[in-house]
Amino acid sequence: MRTATPLKTVGRALRHLHWVIWGMALIGLVGAVGAAKVRHPTYQGTAVMSVDESTVLSQGIDVAVQADQYLADRYDSMATSQPVLEQVCREQHLVCDQAGLAALAKRISAAPLKTTGLIGINATAATPQAASQLANQVAAAVIQRNQQLVAQTLAPQRALLQQQLASLNQQIAQIQAAIAATSGLPATEAATRQAPLLAQLTPLQNQYTSTYTSLQTLEVQQRQQDAALSVYQPATPPPSPVDPSTKRYGLVGGAVGLVLGFLLALVGERFRDVVDDAEDLAQATGCRLVLNLGGRHRRWSAGSYGFLTQASLLSQPGSRAILLVAASPGERVDEVAIELAQSVARLHHRVLVVPAVSAPSRRIPVGAASEVLVESPSNLNGYTVPDGFDLAIRSALPPMEDPGSAWLRPPSGVAVVVATEGRTRFSDARRTSELLRHVGVEPAAAVLLSSRPPERAPAPAEPQTAEPAAETVAGGAPGV
Repeated sequence: MRTATPLKTVGRALRHLHWVIWGMALIGLVGAVGAAKVRHPTYQGTAVMSVDESTVLSQGIDVAVQADQYLADRYDSMATSQPVLEQVCREQHLVCDQAGLAALAKRISAAPLKTTGLIGINATAATPQAASQLANQVAAAVIQRNQQLVAQTLAPQRALLQQQLASLNQQIAQIQAAIAATSGLPATEAATRQAPLLAQLTPLQNQYTSTYTSLQTLEVQQRQQDAALSVYQPATPPPSPVDPSTKRYGLVGGAVGLVLGFLLALVGERFRDVVDDAEDLAQATGCRLVLNLGGRHRRWSAGSYGFLTQASLLSQPGSRAILLVAASPGERVDEVAIELAQSVARLHHRVLVVPAVSAPSRRIPVGAASEVLVESPSNLNGYTVPDGFDLAIRSALPPMEDPGSAWLRPPSGVAVVVATEGRTRFSDARRTSELLRHVGVEPAAAVLLSSRPPERAPAPAEPQTAEPAAETVAGGAPGV
């Protein structure tokens, strides 16, 4: 398996399998938009409630802020409390068992708004009118529940004050009745009897007045606490559903598809075993020079091999033969041999081509002093370059699959591995190169062909001269 740095792996995944990424993004986008179209719409109504902090504002800003946070948390939890849910459930004429209350609680939420002292009561429903009605009912139930809690909190104190008032009133009435009973007595005796009664009456009256004032203060406090929470803005029917949102669904689906596609591309690149570009072929064969003839829009000509022959192959001392080895079965190695021979022959050379597959002998004129002779391997008795030829190019199937075993007797030259873009397996190209090295043949270069024969560029016209038929020289090699 290939080894590469994480950065190279990511780059190759983006270059080779980018269609997976965009395909998954498109699938996610289409799927999300389709889901948004088939989902039933859900509307959300919002009733805004106001919290009055005037009672604590005089104590300082810090105290008011703390009170606001406390009241906001209290009213938020109150919106989904059991008593409020039961009241709203009855008003909605729903089934008010535990399952029904749990389902209702999922449709209701409360949260403080950014503006200090405001709380939003959110409610969802299948229609705009039902959503706004539910939000308003929850807001009213929260206010009613708050009033009930305030009344329950102040009820013991009110009962005590009312009890004290009743007791004081009874004592005052008794004293006043005793004073009234002395009205028929002489003035001196009446004054004597009324004096202690009046002394008791005055403190009782003062105590009654103080208790009554406390009761009135308690009533004012209750009214202030009842008014601390009110509806600031009733909920109105929303114009559009909150879910599904085609735009939001599409963005989320596309983003998820991109992430999944990127992960799939990384996995695919990790286990990809196909040569897709010159970099893959160079890594598989260990060759620093790779002639890249792949690409869908690349134009082909025999001159494409010029740099390969002059810069790497023929420049080596004693290089009179080139061995073209197919990286895997089915490579167009004979085609490469012909084109490479034509490129060399244009430099006033005579080139012998021995294809991997037996074929009739033929002569390809290139110029006045150049030619390419194609000779079947069955007509040759040896593997050396015959006299009269400047270069011999021999094609061979992959090692262990070539019946002629041309690679077992390497010529005094160089070897070139031939692969096809998108078809040759990485493991086959690497195995072919390793087997060649095991028998002493070091691949000097590699050729990457297109999966489809590229468009041929028009070749320059060559002068045509009459050539005699090829003769066979001693030893089975074609002669001059």
